[in-house]
Formats: sequence, structure tokens, C-alpha cells
Amino acid sequence: MVLAPAAVPAHAQERSATDTLPALRAAANAARASGDTAALAGILEEIGLAHWRADRFDSALVQMLASRDLAAARGDSVSVARISNALGSSHYQLGNYELALQAYMRSLAIRASDKNVLGQAYLYANIAKAYQDWRQFDRALASADSGVARAEAAGDGHALGYALNTRADILLDLGRYADAREGVERSLAAYYSGSPAISPRDSLSAWSINVMLLGEVDLAEGRSSDALRRFSEIYAVARKGRTLRGQSHASLQMARANMALGRDAAARENYRAALIAADSTRNRAFRLEALMGLSRTSERLGDATAALRFARQHDALRDSLFDARTAQRVAAIELEADAARQRVAAQSLQREQVEQAAALRRQRVLTGVAAVLLVITLGFVVALLRANREVRKLSSFIPICASCKNVRDDAGYWQSVEEYMASRSMAQFSHSICNNCGPKLYGDDWEPHPVSARAPGAEVARTPKRDG
Repeated sequence: MVLAPAAVPAHAQERSATDTLPALRAAANAARASGDTAALAGILEEIGLAHWRADRFDSALVQMLASRDLAAARGDSVSVARISNALGSSHYQLGNYELALQAYMRSLAIRASDKNVLGQAYLYANIAKAYQDWRQFDRALASADSGVARAEAAGDGHALGYALNTRADILLDLGRYADAREGVERSLAAYYSGSPAISPRDSLSAWSINVMLLGEVDLAEGRSSDALRRFSEIYAVARKGRTLRGQSHASLQMARANMALGRDAAARENYRAALIAADSTRNRAFRLEALMGLSRTSERLGDATAALRFARQHDALRDSLFDARTAQRVAAIELEADAARQRVAAQSLQREQVEQAAALRRQRVLTGVAAVLLVITLGFVVALLRANREVRKLSSFIPICASCKNVRDDAGYWQSVEEYMASRSMAQFSHSICNNCGPKLYGDDWEPHPVSARAPGAEVARTPKRDG
């Protein structure tokens, strides 16, 4: 069941773009004056989006190109990816499929490097649309499948609805009508799944693109009246919102339905309205279809001169879009996209290697410091244990001879005090003569040693006097 679009104020889209542009331009001038390139890049992007929402795609391109260049100069790859996607969409609306693919591929390379699965989902769907309009249906379907898979992995209903709608549109071109109708139902279910919650603008967009596709399936299956009803409803919504692109697209489908119903005059008026809207937005794809429709309806209405004029305009535009080198150009774009992805991947790998080398150096330094601290700690512990052991040895009762002052060890052997202490501590003995024994041994020849300081009442040490 097709849901009705969420209510949106009449002309809200156009008013929004018109009202914000003066303030955005003033902000851009202030950013230029202050030299704030980061702010300027963001403001130019917003100006470009305002033009895009108002179907002024040429103006959008100018602002977005300037914004992308500023972001690239700052090395802001995230902004470059986002703006490149917007550039691709602007080129797509203008029918510049080669430039659209190049911009999408550049954005995809960054999204793949950043592992941004949701961004990749939208980009694969956009790439599929460009391939589809460029008549590269196999590539289009493969890209749409990639978009669906990534949207499912990201768990984003909006991205999944968009990718499924894109895939259903390609299946319609391939004549798989039942699969296309099923894809529309899945797309609507994903859009309105509530994950994430859908905004009024997105609700209107989801309704429009899916009802449009259902109308095309109706038309392909011979239900022209049902198709015309759907297309007319979409046209009324687009006209109320003054969205020229929506009016152009709906007018083209209304013309096809009227032709299927044998209403050639009504169809020609639809094609004229579509051509005017396409020229206003410089949408070459819609212009191409409108010119072909005008040629056919003019011929069916007996106006051979007009039919020939429109046919020549159609052929000239077609050759500029789909010449004999189309396949070669697509292949060249894909090769460049692969090279860009490889460059981005190589840069990412190089950054990772630098970070790993720095981490390894830090780890080595920390390991060395830890080893030194461990050795110092072990030495300190050993010294403490040894000192504690010696203290324990010297803190027990020591048997000493009352006569010769020798000391008996634990094995029962007698040692001099010097030998006993030296074997149980780090102390070393040097021999001297105390002040009590000196006079007894040397008499008047004893001379005390000079000392720098002594306790009160202590005797001064002397040394024996020497002759001469």
C-alpha cells in the first residue's frame, strides 16, 4: 500500500533557499575578511545546497567546487567526500554523467578508506543512477546491489529505501516489472520503518519517487489510466512546491501515459512543459526525453517540420551524451577511481605503519626503563636481604673468651674478633692503639693523634714519637 506524503508547507523549499542566501553570503564575506577558511568552506557548501534545493544546479556547482577546494587544501577528507557527493548529484541533475561519476568515485574512495558504510550505501545508489541514465545497465544493477547490501549492514531505513528504489528503477528498464513493483514496496517499507525517523521533506521525496516508479510499472504493464492518475498527482505536488525538476519529470511521464491513451495533443503539451522546466534547470537528460517526445507527437499530429526540428535537436544532444566512446569513457573513469582508491588505501596504510613504528619505539623505551627499574629493585632487595641476614647473625649471643677475646662460631671453632666480624659483615678492620694502651706500651714516647672534634672528657689519641 502506498502511503500519502507528509504534509509540507506550500513553496517551503523555494522560500527556504531564497531566505537563507543573503545571510549566508554575508557570513561568507565575513569569513573571507577574517581569513577563516574552515568557516568559509562550510558556508560555501551551505550556499551550494541552497541553490541545489532551488534547482539552480549550475550555481550550486560553483559554490561547491570552491568549498571542496578549500576543504582539500586543509586536508579535511571527510568534507571532501561529502562535498564531492553533492557535486556528483549536481552534475547528474545537469546530465553530466561523466563528471558525476568522477565526483561520486572520488567520494567513494574516501568513504571506503574511512569504512563509512552508510556513506558508501548512498554513493553506490548514486553511481547506479548515473550508470542507468548512461545506459550502462549491468554496471548500474551491480552498483545498486552494493548500495542495498551496505544500507542493510548500516541498519539505516532511509538509505535502504533509496537504494531499493534505485534498484527497482533499473529492473524496470530491464523489463523485470514484477521485481520492480516488489522493490517499490520494499523501498516504502524501509523509508517508513522509523529507523531513522523520516522528516517531512524526506517523506515527500520517498512518496514521490516510489509513486512515480509505480506509475511507470503501471504504464509498462498497460494500465495507462492508473499511471496517468499517479503522474498527475505527483505533478500537482511538485507544482505546489514549485520544484521545477519534479514538474519536468512528472510532465514527461504524463506525456507518455497520454500517448499510450491516444491523446497526442495532450502529450505534446506535457512534453512542452517538461522541456521548459528542463531548460530552466539545465537538465540535459529531461531535455533529451522531451525533445524526442515532441518529435514523435509532432509527427503523429502531422507537423513534419516541427518533428524534424525536434529530432535534430534530440540527436545533437544525444551524441554529446552517448557517443561511440561512452564505454571507453566509463572504463577510464573506473580505472581512475580504482587508482584513487589504491592511493587512499596506500596513504592510510602508510599512516598506520608510521603509527605502529612510533608505538613500537615507545614500547621499547618503556621496556628498557622497566628492565632498569627491575634490576635496581632486585639489587635493592638482595642488599636488604643480605643486610637483614647479617643483622640477624650479629644480633644473637656471641661467646667471647674472657682472656684472649677470641670468639667461638656456631661450629665450635675459635676465631679472632676480626675474622669473625669480617666473615659475617662487610666491615673491614684496621689496627691502631687506643689512648689507654698507648702510654702503657710506649711511655713518654706516646704522642696522641690530633682530632678535629671529641666528646667531652675523652682522651686525645697519640702516636709513638719517632727519632729525628
